Amino acid sequence: MPTRYLAVILGLLAIASQAAGELQGLELKADVEIPGDRVLLGDVAVITPPAAVDSLGGLDLLPAPATGTPQYVSRGYIRLRLRRAGMTLDGVQFTGAVRVRVTRPRPVRGQTPIHRSGPRPSSTEPTAIVKRGTDVTVVVRKGSLTIATLGELVKDCAVGDVGKFRVTSTRSVVIGRLTGPRTAEVTL
Repeated sequence: MPTRYLAVILGLLAIASQAAGELQGLELKADVEIPGDRVLLGDVAVITPPAAVDSLGGLDLLPAPATGTPQYVSRGYIRLRLRRAGMTLDGVQFTGAVRVRVTRPRPVRGQTPIHRSGPRPSSTEPTAIVKRGTDVTVVVRKGSLTIATLGELVKDCAVGDVGKFRVTSTRSVVIGRLTGPRTAEVTL
């Protein structure tokens, strides 16, 4: 008799988790074009059930590639990002492409590019160039953890572009996006 109750309880738990929008599957797209600054899970995969899209579609995977340079996101990397976000992947099916080719569209002249992380000047406005050696605040993000530290720009970089930064305390060089004249963002 107790095993019958256990089976019923497990069945109800499975139904409740599906109703709550627990991830069941990801179908990876082969090729995507990202208009913004960040690549999100919802950009590169079809998420099932649809109820899970709200909670997982905005999961930040990595910075978008530079215009004209493709970047590839593998199933393994997506699994790693999901685990780092605290998900258990038992029973989750990965289908579709083995890796996703991510590109960024070339901006149309006179059109302001779309950016998820805030406004950026259009191609007709001058872009601020920050000089090598400038002190910056480097904001490092990994999942829900955010750490700010001091660093310096390794070589000249325009605001909004990807650049190299030397962390003052460790002297290590990291790659991230210059988000302002004195701030940079690195996502691990």
